[in-house]
Amino acid sequence: GEVNALITEVLQDTTRKESEDLGRTIYRYTKGNIFFTIQLLQSLSEENLLIRHNGEWDTRKIEETPISEDVTEFLKTKLQRFDPEMQELLKIIACLGAEVEELLIYHLVEAETAKSIISIAEDKELVTTHRGNVYFAHDCIQLASLALIP
Repeated sequence: GEVNALITEVLQDTTRKESEDLGRTIYRYTKGNIFFTIQLLQSLSEENLLIRHNGEWDTRKIEETPISEDVTEFLKTKLQRFDPEMQELLKIIACLGAEVEELLIYHLVEAETAKSIISIAEDKELVTTHRGNVYFAHDCIQLASLALIP
């Protein structure tokens, strides 16, 4: 399916046949949602859970790892791994909307700190900036940021 094709594309050193078990495992969590699949693959890679033995993907460790099947909850857990300053800024931006003027953010958070955090958030593909505005890279990231608010 699409998930298996994406895995083969992203993990370039694997064939469709080799990635079938991994694809089935990923699909169980993501139900084919491509955005969720990409996010999950990134997290599994960052946590060193994409392991191969003799050409076969070892899905055992992935299956033993608690992973939410809800994309917003999954992303919320991912965001909770970032430092508190990043989380606070994402919450502020999320409350202001899907598109926020950088100058407004600088009125709420010290400008140099905000610029630094926004740059890191861009590197992590959480937000993008364009013509003085900050945008969430995906609406699910905004929802997950809002979910960080107690």
